[in-house]
Amino acid sequence: MNASSRRSPRTFLVAAALFLAVPSIAFAQPPCAAADWDRAVEHARKARGLADSKETQAALVELGIAFGICPDGKLQRAMARVLEDSGRLPEALDAYRACVQAASEAETRASCEQRVQALAATLSTGTMLVEVSPPGAEVFVDDGVAAHPAGTPVVLGVGRHQVEVRAAGRQAYRREIDVLPAKEVRFAVVLEVQPQPKVAEIPVQVPASPPVASPNVARPAGQRSAVSNWVGIGVGTAVTGVGLAFLIQYGIDKSNARGAQYSPDGRLLADADKVGSRNVIVGSVLSVAGVAGVIISAVLWPKAPAKISIGPLHGGGAIAVQIPL
Repeated sequence: MNASSRRSPRTFLVAAALFLAVPSIAFAQPPCAAADWDRAVEHARKARGLADSKETQAALVELGIAFGICPDGKLQRAMARVLEDSGRLPEALDAYRACVQAASEAETRASCEQRVQALAATLSTGTMLVEVSPPGAEVFVDDGVAAHPAGTPVVLGVGRHQVEVRAAGRQAYRREIDVLPAKEVRFAVVLEVQPQPKVAEIPVQVPASPPVASPNVARPAGQRSAVSNWVGIGVGTAVTGVGLAFLIQYGIDKSNARGAQYSPDGRLLADADKVGSRNVIVGSVLSVAGVAGVIISAVLWPKAPAKISIGPLHGGGAIAVQIPL
């Protein structure tokens, strides 16, 4: 048997529905005139052959003609089954509801009522299937906390839904879907790797160290050097020494003159007194001049400007200010 001669399960279901419907119609009490009934049965038999040949739409046309000729509940049920097996569920639901209204037999009405309930439940929901790479992701619907494993069907109510796919170390994927009655929404997702957070680089400007004043501070204009003061002190000290030498010599001469032999006329004594007086005068003048020179040099000593050294101290950030006197 080749592929073209094989029959699908749907074809068998349609053929079975017509097989059950047509004989029962033939032997049931016709709900219409005998001539009309014969014509309706003939169209039902044609529908059975068309369904067996996979011509579903043509079979529905023949069943519709048959039901139009003689509106029997079994013909309506057969039409509903063909619609259901063809996947036209909303139309099948309407046909089953029409069967409930048209069926004169309790058994036919009960079977149609069962299919109405089943199809109504089916048409109120749909399914969603998400294929995710890499595996191990979870699917969340409408910001819910319940996680659905990716790759498994999820039953959802008809309407629009928010879908989020998550996986460890991957960026989340979000989208909206519209679920149709008894339909499946299927899509594939590839989750991107979660980027590593970037560390913000904030440039820090380190202030330059303040300049440290050189110990050799330039002498302000008009300030004289201390060398002249040192010279003045030296000269004053030397002069003072010479003056003291004269005074010491006077003391020595005075002591020697007391034990000397003097001439009868007293001339030696007079000379000694004259020399001693001269030594006293010269020594005193020199001593006073030398001391005065030292004092003046010290008083007039040039004041050195303050030397300020600015810099960090060891162990802290203080500023050192050195002011030599």
